[in-house]
Amino acid sequence: MNTRHHTCARFNPVYLAVAGALFCMQAQADEAALKNPGNSVEAGLIGVSNDSAKFGEYNGLGKNGTYFNLNLDLRGGDGYSQNEKGGLTRWSISGENLGLSSRSLNANASQQGLWRFGFGYDSLQHLITDSYQSPYSGNSGDNSFTLPANFGTASNTNALTATQRGAFQNKDISSTRENTFFNGVVHLSPSLSASMDFNHLDQSGSKLMAFGAAYRTGGATGQTIAILPNPTKSQTDTFSMALNWANEQGHLATSYFGSFFNNANNQVNFQTFAGTNVMQSMSTAPSNQLHQLNLDGGYALTQKTRLVGNLSYGRNTQNEAFTVDSGLMNAALPQSSMDGLIVTKNANLKLSNQSIRNLTLNAGFRYNDRDNRSSSNIYNFYAINGSATGLPDNAVYPNTPLSTRKTQYELAGDYRVTRGQILHLAVTRDDTKRWCNNYATNNVYVAGTHCVVATGTSENKLDTSYRLKATETVDLKFGYLYSDRTTTSDRYARAAFSGNSNALGAGVNGGDVLGYYPWFDASRKQQQVRSSANWQTTDKLSFGLGGRYAVDSYDDSLYGVQNGKSWSLNLDSTYAYSDKGAVSLYATQQFRQRDLVQLNAANTTNYWTNLLRDEDLTLGLGVKHSDWFGGKLDLGADLNYVIATTRYSTQVPYQSSTCGAAATYTCGDLPDIKSRSAQLKLTGSYKFDRQSALQLQYIYARFSSSDYYYNAYQYGYTPTTVLPSNQESGNYLTHVIAAMYRHDF
Repeated sequence: MNTRHHTCARFNPVYLAVAGALFCMQAQADEAALKNPGNSVEAGLIGVSNDSAKFGEYNGLGKNGTYFNLNLDLRGGDGYSQNEKGGLTRWSISGENLGLSSRSLNANASQQGLWRFGFGYDSLQHLITDSYQSPYSGNSGDNSFTLPANFGTASNTNALTATQRGAFQNKDISSTRENTFFNGVVHLSPSLSASMDFNHLDQSGSKLMAFGAAYRTGGATGQTIAILPNPTKSQTDTFSMALNWANEQGHLATSYFGSFFNNANNQVNFQTFAGTNVMQSMSTAPSNQLHQLNLDGGYALTQKTRLVGNLSYGRNTQNEAFTVDSGLMNAALPQSSMDGLIVTKNANLKLSNQSIRNLTLNAGFRYNDRDNRSSSNIYNFYAINGSATGLPDNAVYPNTPLSTRKTQYELAGDYRVTRGQILHLAVTRDDTKRWCNNYATNNVYVAGTHCVVATGTSENKLDTSYRLKATETVDLKFGYLYSDRTTTSDRYARAAFSGNSNALGAGVNGGDVLGYYPWFDASRKQQQVRSSANWQTTDKLSFGLGGRYAVDSYDDSLYGVQNGKSWSLNLDSTYAYSDKGAVSLYATQQFRQRDLVQLNAANTTNYWTNLLRDEDLTLGLGVKHSDWFGGKLDLGADLNYVIATTRYSTQVPYQSSTCGAAATYTCGDLPDIKSRSAQLKLTGSYKFDRQSALQLQYIYARFSSSDYYYNAYQYGYTPTTVLPSNQESGNYLTHVIAAMYRHDF
């Protein structure tokens, strides 16, 4: 019996000749790509069916209409030359979405081993809302807002007149960020180089903000609120320069970094809609500067031991003149400006060692000192006590220049048990101290009083993981994290603006009831387990599965957040049904919940509870097939669907019969906050020849949401001292069609 083995073909001289020729052709193609880089230009039109700030929030497609778009990628220089002399110079120009507000353009030029320079620009517009309404004059970006002459006053915003309602107009609210940068590197020698980087950030537009006003001049005796576009009109220039040295054993770099923030508006003026319609003002973010010196380095102590680290020293200053509304101040300011100064000191060190076979050890230290040296003074102003009659409250409070000092110690190791097993273990210790320098004093804020309740925090962490390559097709990973955070609190602290008085005495935790601690700095124990598995079942089919579960407990908090838990589960799979096509599926589910209990400060025998829960589910499907019709047509489809729900429930046993009214929802189970989104994307590319192709894309996008929070913005449903803005939660149904012509050369 004769058996013919196909593997013998590899010894066939003809087969070897063909295989060798193919290998050489591929190598020549790769070399040609380096010598003759590909250039491409894409130009076309994008059509959008509907206006929607939510759909176009960041992509620049928020308005109905047709958009021209352009993408390009160009490269050249004698460094790509094929002649024997060649060259060292190369350049490139690339641009994306040049017809949209989310555009970018970059250019680079270099001479290998000598210098490199780059320039770039990018823009991003954030469409915040297109459902906002206001009777005030002024558009997004303005810093002065006045009411129509015939608007009159509105002491009860649930009873606006027809004239007042007629003054409301739709206003689109957005903010735009434009970024321009320039960078360069000059090589002074094989081991020494100098670099610089300059960035100019221009921000414009506005973001909605609540502006609180008074019923009358001479004191704030009850607050009225209008939602107005707080202007964003600022420039931030950052500049850095560095001198870098490097060789085979180590590197060292010294650098300067500067940041200069300048706000074109130091205040916003607005007219009150109650009382006498006076003009009042609110300050904006002040201009400031940061100067920082840095030293970075690393050195190979031995072939298997390396030390790296950095040091920095910075000074952040702010001395803009205060914006003063004389109608709200009860006494002269102690000084005309902040005279703010924050000094930062940072140090980081990391030592790594691989002296023991299969074992990598790391030891790290981090130090961060934020020393707030700004002055603290007593400010006397009229407090907003919620009453429209009687004399205003006299508020006497200091400002709080908070300082922090953080240190971290870390020991970690990775041990290769066998070829397919790796064990990781890391132990970390974090310590944080908080205080105020020169905390201003009076009869309430006595000398030596802490300005913050949580004066110190220590946290110990243990993080371990185990990776196992069970078989050639199965990879597994397991992890566990334990964290124990302990906070030292001063119950005698007098936190500014907490409403403390001598009558309260000690033990109120800076204005809160004794036993309450905010969750972000309360003592806490956290445990987390995580795992993942990847299985390549066949050459065509693969699966991935991952999950995480975490539990938080706040055992030392008598009140406040008591516990929290979260988990997530991820599943994905890919099936390559042929050499030219594949299908992928994925699903992700997440859950988070926290439970809170609080004491009624007015009656220490009563308490109430609160539950917050978030859930979401994401499903996705992707299909891709290439080289149809003789290799000319590529097709693809992506579909994803997301369901998200938030539940907020407050139970007040001692008022359950009165506070759960549907008109107020001050307690009880609130309506679920829900959102649903679906998006289908179809893509196709038809190649006319090796250099040109037509690319088509269709997007179907639908989003719906319901959020009771927005009810309070509507006519007739706002609190009686809040002016309606009629904002709505996002909802849209949008179709997008794009056609782009691509030319490669």
